[in-house]
Amino acid sequence: SKINDKYIYIPGALPEEIVRIKIIKVTKKYCIGEIITILKQSNNRKYHLSNLGSLNLMHLNFKKQLQWQKEITENTLSRALKQNINCHNTITDNNEYHYRNKVVFHVLENENLTLGLYIRNSKQITKVNNFILANKKVNEIITKINEANIKVDYNALKHIMFKNNSQDEILITLISFKEQFKGLNELTTFLTNNFKLAGITLNIKQYNEVILGEKSIILAGKNYLKENNLYITDKSFMQVNFNVMNLTYNLINQYITGNVIVDAYSGIGSIGFSIKDNNKIIYMIENNKENINLANKIKEETNNNNQYYIKHANAEDVIKNYNCNTLIIDPPRMGLYESFINEILKKNIERVIYLSCHLQTLTRDLKLLQEKYSINSVYPIKMFPQTNSFETLVILDLK
Repeated sequence: SKINDKYIYIPGALPEEIVRIKIIKVTKKYCIGEIITILKQSNNRKYHLSNLGSLNLMHLNFKKQLQWQKEITENTLSRALKQNINCHNTITDNNEYHYRNKVVFHVLENENLTLGLYIRNSKQITKVNNFILANKKVNEIITKINEANIKVDYNALKHIMFKNNSQDEILITLISFKEQFKGLNELTTFLTNNFKLAGITLNIKQYNEVILGEKSIILAGKNYLKENNLYITDKSFMQVNFNVMNLTYNLINQYITGNVIVDAYSGIGSIGFSIKDNNKIIYMIENNKENINLANKIKEETNNNNQYYIKHANAEDVIKNYNCNTLIIDPPRMGLYESFINEILKKNIERVIYLSCHLQTLTRDLKLLQEKYSINSVYPIKMFPQTNSFETLVILDLK
C-alpha cells in the first residue's frame, strides 16, 4: 500500500483486500505493517498467513502464485535492464505440497528431543509434526521423534536433516557440535529400530552461521541415495524439487548449441550429466570436494557418448582457460563474481544459459552481461511452491 508517498509493505495482504494494520517499523523510505484484521478478503486467498517463515506464500492460491512470479520477474528485469522483458509462463509440475526432497529441522531447547521450524520474521522455533512441503514418510518420522521423549543435549545437537529420493528412501543426518552427546545412542537406536532407512550420519557442525560442517560419520547404513544416475550424500547439493528440476533440465537441453559446453558451478553434475545429445565435450567446474568426488563417481557409471572433464576449482579463477559454444551457469544466491563476468565478456561464447535462485543478483549480473548479450528467453520456475523464493532460467545469445 502507499500513504503520503511512502510505501507500506504488509506481509500476508493480497491485492484488492482491505486490511486493518499496525505499523511495526518505520524507515525514511518505507513502513512495514502487520495485519490485525482482514476487512475485505480476496477471492484468491486460501488461508491466513502461515506463522512459518518457510510457508510465506501459502495464503495465495497456486494459480495466482505462478502468475505473480511471472509478473514480478517481468517487472524487475524490464525496469533494471531498461527494455521490455516478456517471460514465458511459470514452469511448474502443478504439485503444490510434499515436494521437498531435503528438509532441515531445528532442535528446540527442551529436555526431550523436539523438532521444529522458524517462526516467520523471528529467531524463535516452533514445534512441527507435519510440514506440508516435506516428504510424507519424513513427516511420519518427525512426528514419532517428537513423541518419543528422547532426552538429548540440545546445546550439542542443533539440527536433524532429512533427504529422500523419488523411491522414498530416507537419509537422516544428525547435526551436532560434538561427536558424542547425551541421547546420541538412544536416538540412533530409536531410528534404526522403528524405520527402514538408507542411512544415518552424524555431521559435526563447526560454526553457528552454517548448518553443515566438513566432517561426517556414518552411524548406520550408508551415506548416499541414488536419484536416477545421480548420487546424493548428506553434504552434496541437489535441487529440492525433483520433478521441477527435471522439467528445467529438459528445457536447458533444448537450448544447448554447439559441441563444447562448460557447466560452471556444476555441483555433482546434475545439469551436465542430463545433457542428452551425444558426442558433446562437457567441462564441469566445481569448488566443493564432496561434489567433485560424486561427479567423478557418476562419470564412471554414466554410459553415453559424451566426453566429461571435471575440474576442482573456483569457476571465477579458471573460466579464462575455457572456450565453448554454450556456457551453463548455476551459481549460489550471491550470483556471479564480477571477475567471472569480465572474463565472459572477453570471449565470444554463442550462448549463455543462466539458472538463478535469486532474482536480485540475477538482475545485477544481467545488467553487466547485456553489454555483449541479448536476452533470448526468460522462464520463471516454480521450484518452491508456497514460498516467495524464485528460480529463473535466462537464455542469452551473443549479439
